[in-house]
Amino acid sequence: MSVEQRTEYREQQERTPMPIILTSDFGNHLSPGECKIIMGRITRAFGYSQAPSVEVHDIEGFDIMDGGAQLRQLAITQSRSLAHLDLPVAVKPEPAVFGIVVDPGVGSGRRIVIAQTESGNQYIGPDNTVLSLALGRESITKAYAIKDEVYQGVAATFHGRDLIAPTAIQLACHADPSKISYLDGIDPKTIQTREISDGTVIHVDGYGGKQGEPNYGGNVKLEGQGIPTHEGERPTEVTVTLPKRIWHRGLPRRRFTATVGRTFEDVQEGGLLLYTGSSGDGSDTGEGHQELAIRNRKGRKSAAGKLQLYPGNEVGLEWKYPNQSGHTLFSRKK
Repeated sequence: MSVEQRTEYREQQERTPMPIILTSDFGNHLSPGECKIIMGRITRAFGYSQAPSVEVHDIEGFDIMDGGAQLRQLAITQSRSLAHLDLPVAVKPEPAVFGIVVDPGVGSGRRIVIAQTESGNQYIGPDNTVLSLALGRESITKAYAIKDEVYQGVAATFHGRDLIAPTAIQLACHADPSKISYLDGIDPKTIQTREISDGTVIHVDGYGGKQGEPNYGGNVKLEGQGIPTHEGERPTEVTVTLPKRIWHRGLPRRRFTATVGRTFEDVQEGGLLLYTGSSGDGSDTGEGHQELAIRNRKGRKSAAGKLQLYPGNEVGLEWKYPNQSGHTLFSRKK
């Protein structure tokens, strides 16, 4: 080992690994364990006992929209201020490495990319738009991609274990991506993105089964934050227009009326509610993502189950406002 290498190694030991947050659609089976084994071996090779890690493996299978939404929320939580707790010690937001594996195109010509941002966060995942939502709130400073020839030496259908997890843990151990031999620098503008309009279903929570299961359902999280006011007033109701008609009590319907509230107790048992939830950049000020729920209902009787909504669907929202004369005003949200 050269003098330069020894100096770099010694400086590295004076630091602790960055937090690594790995999320995937693997579910609870062998795959997450294999990734963890590889990351542990690499961490110890860098001279650390372990890296602080968080793992979430319950993304809907192959669902890029759901994966992107969960990745963004994890990044938001990592950066949230905890000032409201008045803790006796300072707890500052700290940068982390975010790895995501939702990769229906694994083994094809799609790339695996890394994005470094001004906040210090680093993201790695397949270049299939799954990084869009998280990177949309960041400023990318540098970007890299795994070289084409590297894919020939690994399993075509498990890039999460063989490429994404090993690279993510190296970044967490402060490896400089420009010095990782199998990475090439790329133009950040070439990373694939997608436009997601307000009213798009981005996530269905876990109060029910997965898509295709008889008890599928849960609360519905929409792109779009806060409740729009009109002349200083909040709406009292919202008409939700579904992407297609569904059968409801023997009749085909596309439009349903929901109460606009702040908590589940603002509607009766089984009532449809639109409220601002606990996710999104503005969630700590009451401006979180809009969510649809049916109070105390899950599975097929939940908002997602009853309205047959899935990530990627778009719904129309028509807000109903009371004015001083007691009439109603309507505002179309596109």
